[in-house]
Amino acid sequence: MNTDQRREGVGRFGPGYRFRWAQAIIRLRRFPIVAGTILSLILLMGLIGPYVAPHDPRGGELKDSLLPPVWLDGGSGEYLLGTDRFGRDMFSRLVAGARISLMVSFSTVLAAAAIGTVLGIAAAQFGGIVDSLIMRLVDILLGFPLILIAIVVAVVLGPSLQNVILLIAFTVWGGYARLIRGEVLSIRERDFVAAARICGAPWHRIMFVHLFPNIVPILTVLATLQLGNIIILESSLSYLGVGIPPPTPAWGLMISDGRDYVVDAWWISVVPGVAILLTVMSMNLFGDWLRDTVDPFQRQARR
Repeated sequence: MNTDQRREGVGRFGPGYRFRWAQAIIRLRRFPIVAGTILSLILLMGLIGPYVAPHDPRGGELKDSLLPPVWLDGGSGEYLLGTDRFGRDMFSRLVAGARISLMVSFSTVLAAAAIGTVLGIAAAQFGGIVDSLIMRLVDILLGFPLILIAIVVAVVLGPSLQNVILLIAFTVWGGYARLIRGEVLSIRERDFVAAARICGAPWHRIMFVHLFPNIVPILTVLATLQLGNIIILESSLSYLGVGIPPPTPAWGLMISDGRDYVVDAWWISVVPGVAILLTVMSMNLFGDWLRDTVDPFQRQARR
């Protein structure tokens, strides 16, 4: 860097460099610390929780059934969050249920995002009859009631973890396809895409080299916001008996187990219900922060 550049403050430590650091600090200050902490704990529970759980989440002792949490009269230090009607430790089942919820949500998001992204890009890139067919298929899927489909699938194939993942992915990929199609329709009119066409780039290169990298930020935000919705869907299906089958410790199934004990043993339903509430709320807050950070229009609106 020459003397003139130093005098004008240009270079590594110039105003531009300090401005970028200031912007990064401002974005970090807006980071939802509470939501991030809760999500970190949920992820930790899902990864290592089942290996350090104090009890078997599927087995219990009937003599210890319906014990209250440790802070209530009659509670035991051996069962921090109490037990259910079969004497199973609620804390161990809560930890194991975190892995089930994370497995379902992440697997479903990956599958739905992959299908929706490919079909959304294809609809915008090819247009015409391809666009019409894909969008009409999306309209049909979004018009189907999920609960009705789940009941039919559970009757025909039986409730299982794999069926729940496939069912939810089959019903939510349409939202990805519709959003990605709209984004690609605006991106494909830009100069760099037109230049690639003029240079003779094949359609698959335009789709996955020029278009796909530009929709990754919006796709990441949508996937983050969708995680909470999928956890609610999975819990609802398990609560109705058409999702994760017992004795798998799914949060929705745990709430269903406590329906008949809401008055005498409220913790059976309240504990997993609070876990769902905190997880979904934290994911939504984190998704909002990520959207404001990634999307330049959102950043401009907040100033």
